[in-house]
Amino acid sequence: MSDRRFVQGSGINAFNGNELIVKGALESKVGLMAGYPGSPVAEVFTILEENAEILRECGLWGEMTNDESQGAAALNGALDVGVNAVAVMKSVGLNVAADPINIINYADKLGLSGKRGGALVVCGDDPHASSTQVAGDSRQLMEHLKMAIIEPSTPQEVKDWIGEGLRLSQYSNLVVGYLITTYLAEGGGSVILSENQPSDITFKNPITLDISKVDIKRRVSIPPNTWDLEKELVRDRFPKVHEYVRDHKLDKILYDDGQKHRIGFIAAGISYSYLEQALWELGLDEQFPILKPAVTYPLEPNIVGELSKKVENIVVVEEKSPAIENQVKTILDDLVQEGKISGMPKVWGKFFPQGDGFPEESGLTPSNLIEKVGNLLLEIGDPAAKIDQKKIHSELDLLAEIKAYGLLVPPRSPGFCAGCPHRETLSAVHSLRDTPEHKDIFAHGDIGCYSMSFLPPFGEMHNLTAMALGGAAGAGMDPFVTNKQYALMGDSTFFWRGMTAISNSIKEGQDILYLILDNKNTAMTGHQPTPETGHNLMGDKTTPQDIESIVRAMGQGQIYVKKMPPSNREKYMKELDKVFEKPGVKVIIADKECGITF
Repeated sequence: MSDRRFVQGSGINAFNGNELIVKGALESKVGLMAGYPGSPVAEVFTILEENAEILRECGLWGEMTNDESQGAAALNGALDVGVNAVAVMKSVGLNVAADPINIINYADKLGLSGKRGGALVVCGDDPHASSTQVAGDSRQLMEHLKMAIIEPSTPQEVKDWIGEGLRLSQYSNLVVGYLITTYLAEGGGSVILSENQPSDITFKNPITLDISKVDIKRRVSIPPNTWDLEKELVRDRFPKVHEYVRDHKLDKILYDDGQKHRIGFIAAGISYSYLEQALWELGLDEQFPILKPAVTYPLEPNIVGELSKKVENIVVVEEKSPAIENQVKTILDDLVQEGKISGMPKVWGKFFPQGDGFPEESGLTPSNLIEKVGNLLLEIGDPAAKIDQKKIHSELDLLAEIKAYGLLVPPRSPGFCAGCPHRETLSAVHSLRDTPEHKDIFAHGDIGCYSMSFLPPFGEMHNLTAMALGGAAGAGMDPFVTNKQYALMGDSTFFWRGMTAISNSIKEGQDILYLILDNKNTAMTGHQPTPETGHNLMGDKTTPQDIESIVRAMGQGQIYVKKMPPSNREKYMKELDKVFEKPGVKVIIADKECGITF
């Protein structure tokens, strides 16, 4: 059932971060939202599916593509028309989508309709690696792809900066990266709402493109076209980012009291919110100049120079790598060299005067900042600020006291529910190891619910490469070992890119068993549909794609394929025992729909 908050056109209401991404798109003339679900932005696709009726009313087409690169490629098609488009993915999904984003960014984005659409890539970073295989910091990859980066800090900005990012994209002719982290995506708050604004061109009123208007030199980034496009990208488009930021006053210096301060801060995204909370806890809110940039790459140099004239030390607060800190240092060096500022303040971030600053590993919390900033202020001081040293010591003592408690939370490992084929399959394979001929079977890891197979009581994961690539890792091992090998694969992963891994195994004559766990859902990210379920995100009926038929067609009758339910343990174990002894590529499809959707 649709959630009517998404059609509320005024007043205030509460949303979480993922909901605000969708509401922001509805308010910003977005015609297409596409991509692939992954934490912390997986819920976006559930929201789109549950509110398909509202999307249809507003003319917004929601599409869950088979992988992130296809979601990014969909931006290109929408831009060819002149439609605002948003791609959504998690940090490791950006790795997958990098190739099409890089190419799209070179091309001119004026649509054949005569309208210029904006292209926004919403990327969910997980700095603490709380639900991701590797900790996320997508800024360096976005910089490599020549994307401008916008980072919201508050729930209101999460919604409103969807539109701001699209307008920046239109103005600069660049793909814009919209970076949101776990606590902002999964947190939320009350926001001021605006009317939904449908795209000028929607799927409800399709147009016919005039192909004679295609400017191949500006749309196809292949040499020699690439040479001119790259020159334009560097010399014209990036300066336009600075123009837009200045003209719309997106970057702000807060709490400027006109005095020269010993300390000032730069912080963006969720780090800004952490800083504000930490200073408030220390009794130091609104005591220091804070530069809050909206666009963190490329950082606008004039406002950095303006802050440098107000402070002796700049403290850059950011999670993970020193992406902003390094830009600040470069900008200040250039400003000194150009004679625009007479002296350069000291810049602190990952290193402080007496040692380590904000850590690059894991993420930040307000407690991190209270400890780091509190000690720094006690060391450096600031006569222009009202610093209560007693209050700072009190907060630092409280943190030390809490750390000293040494509270232990009773361990509770995650487990597999009984409603899917995962637990029964892992239990069966693990039990086979009790026999001498199966004790040294090598288990290749993959990304999905079954990634938890490395945990007790199974321990059925001996390496981890990447999503859909367990079998491909086996191809590198196969020539050198006599061990039998297997790889788990989910049904959504099969369509993501898993079938290409199976194809590669067949081509190489690999000795491996693929266990495809077919629960008829993209279960790990919220039970979104797969190509097998026979409908898309908007609820339209589509042709169901049968995994067994596809695998049999790939094998051309030369590989062993069997589809069976894993619930009959005795029969299932006999089948696994038999199939492990067969040479070549084998595929067992463990057929059991998720108990929640059955």
